[in-house]
Amino acid sequence: KVGPYLAPFNPSGDDVINDALDMLGLGEDDTLWDVGCGDGRLLVEAATRHGCRGVGIEYDETFVERARKRVADAGFDAERIRVEHANALDVDFTAAKAIFVYLLPKGMRALRDAYVEVLRGGGRIVSYVFSIPDLAPQETRVHGGVTKIYLYTAASLPATDTEPDPTPYPDSNPRPNPNPTPNPTPDSTPEASGAATESSEPA
Repeated sequence: KVGPYLAPFNPSGDDVINDALDMLGLGEDDTLWDVGCGDGRLLVEAATRHGCRGVGIEYDETFVERARKRVADAGFDAERIRVEHANALDVDFTAAKAIFVYLLPKGMRALRDAYVEVLRGGGRIVSYVFSIPDLAPQETRVHGGVTKIYLYTAASLPATDTEPDPTPYPDSNPRPNPNPTPNPTPDSTPEASGAATESSEPA
């Protein structure tokens, strides 16, 4: 196994797969990233139905081998559907525009910032069972009265996450004032005019 335990094997049923693919709205030019892909069933179904490519991320080598076998048995090669034996926390999702994810809450929290970047770039994310912290799902579907599937888009981002944080000025180089106030002449200062000055100390 690679990395920490982030989710048990919980194979998606046909109804979940149907809803997930419908919510993601995949096309032939898309690549579906499946985080915690298990035996690869969602990736194979997505490629079969929509003609897209796939990237699976799985930390358990046993399921990596199962997923690769499923891909091969379905007639797809590793260029069409690539299954990586990897720790999801180390994966670069910069290129991702469509993600399906099933991870426990600690994994969702750890990857939140990566998901935010995907959504900022116009991507879509569907999470199964567990939601992404502090993001507002744009659609929720319920299975069996309990299990939920959540869709996230750029509209899910709170105002503080819609734009990257500006580069701060270090304390040693404070942000310049675009409209500096000229230094007062000696006879215009409060001390020179005899005017009272405010103090932060109590009287």
